Amino acid sequence: LSSLLRSVVLEREQRLKEQLLIMGTAPPAYYTSLLATSAAAFLLISAVCAAEIGLSCYTHSDGGLVLLLFLLFGLATLAFTLA
Repeated sequence: LSSLLRSVVLEREQRLKEQLLIMGTAPPAYYTSLLATSAAAFLLISAVCAAEIGLSCYTHSDGGLVLLLFLLFGLATLAFTLA
């Protein structure tokens, strides 16, 4: 989360979004790329957390549901970060 916040602050300081829009990049393309890269990072982190925590704490739960829980939490965090 801290690296995501740091990258958002760095992007706003350097005004990269405005430069991309001046060059002709569509806003949905910008947000889609940002969402895709962050979601990939959250997917990796969620998989590690689900494997680590799912085996020790949630022994009676399905591993896929635990992964989904962590992934949805990461995407909700991403939504609050980008808002």
